[in-house]
Amino acid sequence: MRAECAAAECPREPDVVRVSSSPAVTPDPAVTEAVRGAHRAEFGAERVAAWPASLATEDFGLFGEAGRELHGALGVRLGYWMRGTTGMAAWSRARARGTPLPSNHAPDFAPDARTALPAGVRA
Repeated sequence: MRAECAAAECPREPDVVRVSSSPAVTPDPAVTEAVRGAHRAEFGAERVAAWPASLATEDFGLFGEAGRELHGALGVRLGYWMRGTTGMAAWSRARARGTPLPSNHAPDFAPDARTALPAGVRA
């Protein structure tokens, strides 16, 4: 923000106030592998991919150890997984072109409800 303000020649430094934050989501490896195994059994190994670590965060982390002050439970293990919503045709086109698919917050994000919704319910 300070760099943007300097580039725009703001008359003063910006005020930065944190109004909320979210803890890191730290999934338990054993829970994650159990969920991954269930997904492989349901969908086939070719449709289950590893998801790389991400700096994204959300309130889900509060269900685990980070939220102990809220829920009072010790040792809550988290399992977190991503579900694809892109149809095979769009996926194949993106891979052939070497272009990324739009993320869920992008303006051109368009899930394939015909396939994504039933798969999500099964998962």
